[in-house]
Amino acid sequence: MIELRTLGRGAIRRDGEELSGITAQKQRFALLAYLAVERRASRGRLLGLFWPDREEEKARHSLSQAIYALKRELGEECLQVEGDSVELAGEACDVDATTLQEAAEAERWAAVIELYRGPFLDQFQLPGAPEFEKWQSATRVRLARLARGAFRHLVEEHVNQGDLAAALTTASRWATLEPLEDEAQHTCIALLARSGQRSTALKHYETYRSRLASELEVEPLEETRAMVERVRAGESRDLYPPSDTPRGPPQPVPAPEPEETRPRETWLSTFIRELRSPRIARAALVYLGAAWVVFEATDILVDRALFPNWVFHLVLYLLAIGLPTTLLLAWTHEPRVAGASWPAWAERIRPIHVALLLAVVVLAPPSYVLFFRSAAEPRPQIDAATLPATTRIAVLYFDDHSAGGELAHIANSLTEHLTHELAQVERLDVLPRNALKPYRDQGISRDTIARQLDVAMLVEGSVTGTREQVRVSVQLIDAQAMTHLMSSVIDGTADDPFLLLDEVGDSISRLLRERLGEEIRLRVWRAGTSSPEAWEYVQRAARLSEEAARISQEDTAAAVGTLNLADRLLARAEAADPAWIEPVVARGWLASNLSIILRAGRARDVPTLLEGIAHADRALEVDTASASALELRGILLSAMAEETRDAEEAARLESEAEAELTKAVELDPTLARAWSRLSLIHSYRGDFRAGLIAAEHAFEADAFLDNARVVLYWLCYNALNLKEWERVARWCGEGQRRYPDRETFVATELVALAGPEGPAPNVERAWQLQMKQVELSPDDARSVTRAQTLMQVAAVLVRAGLADSARAVIERARAGLEADDPWTGYYEANARLQLGESAEALRLLGVLLEAEPGQKEYMASDWWWESLYDDPRFQDLVANPD
Repeated sequence: MIELRTLGRGAIRRDGEELSGITAQKQRFALLAYLAVERRASRGRLLGLFWPDREEEKARHSLSQAIYALKRELGEECLQVEGDSVELAGEACDVDATTLQEAAEAERWAAVIELYRGPFLDQFQLPGAPEFEKWQSATRVRLARLARGAFRHLVEEHVNQGDLAAALTTASRWATLEPLEDEAQHTCIALLARSGQRSTALKHYETYRSRLASELEVEPLEETRAMVERVRAGESRDLYPPSDTPRGPPQPVPAPEPEETRPRETWLSTFIRELRSPRIARAALVYLGAAWVVFEATDILVDRALFPNWVFHLVLYLLAIGLPTTLLLAWTHEPRVAGASWPAWAERIRPIHVALLLAVVVLAPPSYVLFFRSAAEPRPQIDAATLPATTRIAVLYFDDHSAGGELAHIANSLTEHLTHELAQVERLDVLPRNALKPYRDQGISRDTIARQLDVAMLVEGSVTGTREQVRVSVQLIDAQAMTHLMSSVIDGTADDPFLLLDEVGDSISRLLRERLGEEIRLRVWRAGTSSPEAWEYVQRAARLSEEAARISQEDTAAAVGTLNLADRLLARAEAADPAWIEPVVARGWLASNLSIILRAGRARDVPTLLEGIAHADRALEVDTASASALELRGILLSAMAEETRDAEEAARLESEAEAELTKAVELDPTLARAWSRLSLIHSYRGDFRAGLIAAEHAFEADAFLDNARVVLYWLCYNALNLKEWERVARWCGEGQRRYPDRETFVATELVALAGPEGPAPNVERAWQLQMKQVELSPDDARSVTRAQTLMQVAAVLVRAGLADSARAVIERARAGLEADDPWTGYYEANARLQLGESAEALRLLGVLLEAEPGQKEYMASDWWWESLYDDPRFQDLVANPD
């Protein structure tokens, strides 16, 4: 019998023996706990809970490995996999959380508190799995609520029966399990006091108060503090037995101070003193908090076009006059003075209060008119002719702030290097250094330089520090508004000036190009319309689209709602300027993103793709030669081809997509996304040469690095399949420099080195890549990644003539595996084949294909196995049954 303990510290036992291997693997234990409480879940749900940031294929592989390991530890009968769902068999596993819930439903309170050993999965964390943590928190709250009700019922039952000792025992256990639970601590303190243990009750309270202050930085509830004060004073009969109630002689009431001896207060000091009363202070704080919430909510709703703009001004006006009104109401409703004949609020009115109220009334109308008049004023039309060229950039000479001008040569070199790097981007108009020399060290203001040079943006920077530690600061400035668009600080060393220029200069260049892309895109949009309303709607929609991309992994419903709001704004922009096709194209891209989010990245939502294609068609009706609309339509048609099961229809869609994308790049060769999609089409078709050429065009066209990671992937992929090792090294190295936290580029280079016809076998480089890939892999997959990469190192060792070392590494890889992994066998098969052990290699490949028969088509064309293509045994392995 399997026993799973989730209340308190998690544990799992089989026939009384603890299975520490599962609890040590956080991912597997969390998966088991989730299935234990929910009983059944789909694979898609589990992938989203535990591997949200991983590619789908790798995530499914990790899930399969986890299920396999759990079945091996617990037995086949515990976990049942049927189709797309995974279920935990309740009859084979006893789960304390489920038993507690059943006991609570049957009102067996004693059983509930016996089962409750602490919060659900206490102190258990699973980094990188936000959806699981949300579920864990909700389950913890739900079970704690059931336990709290059970403790409350039992304490009340014992008290009603007169068994104060049993009530105190139950309350003490409750307080121990929940040291920060207000009701538990309050009940325990009250029962201690009621049983005559006054000093123990006060000591318990002090311990509780100290813990709250140190862990949560809060005070106990006011009700608890009031009860403790009564305990200290010995005044509460409901807390003490009647015989123990302390009584003393009545204390004399002090005589009132004579009127003539009291200091007289002026009306101003009286007013200030009264304003500082607790009631008024609380009212002010509550009002300010509520006002902030209302202000933010209104700003969001107006920004998302749910309310018109004038609503924001109205709310701002009401909040402004509401503060003095709230303070007046709080003051006039202070407690009534004993013996007064007038209502309390009337007795407290003074001339200053009347004056303040009159000021609010008098200033209200002009304030209202002022706000709404400014809100209703027509905004000036946008005139693109008055704007400087959006791509015209000037790089100012970097300032040297080092002691004694020690780093002046670095500052000058960085300026020249950065100017040269940005000038290589065809879509930028970068002024030459000679144009900036007259302004160097002249103390001329930036706005004067920008105006005289007629530039849209300025780049400025400074260098400080010493030769051992150089710090470079760089800023991108809007030359019109003189505002900072981007700033960054990068550290380096001047020991090797050329290395510093390569590392720091290239980093600055990438940062600027990425930010310039966003800014120039907005400015180009702005120049495309004369309607300020349309421009504003497009800007707001762009912000919402970015927000949706940011939250899509955490909250799909919120991301979908945000994209729908963005689409509504773009529809308004389209209505405001029907001749401007940018909002129409943007709606198509929104539909493309939405089609991915709706299906959680596993496929595309076809109806939404069709909506995107319809937007592209409408844009082409306005401008038949719109390269951006052709790019959108081609990419969406290609996505439709991937979702179509009919082979002929898929081929037709792909052919049409290729034609649209080819026409788009002929009209505008800078469309990096179109080139990248063409690379994908050629690569999937097996035309790796055309795929590589398209990817190289995409890399050149991606001036602002919007799509660099995807483009670099296709460059690596196609170069690998063409066995062009110099290009593999170049593009994988570029990917590793730009995206050092990505495993893809490291893995691709290692695959090339391990292949039977790979580049020159560099054993040292193979070990470096192996350690880097293990470091970048997720914690739950690290042992498998280590084994697989070691197998690839073994293949490199064979190619280098070190067969004995290769066999030792293979044994080391096998010894480090916690469970059998078919894909590790795939990598071992490559090493075995190069060792001349073809029979063992075929056996290992057979094990993989038996576990995953869908890999047969891929393996049949995998260049790693070219030497086996004519082997009948290999042909039998990869043959698909009719």
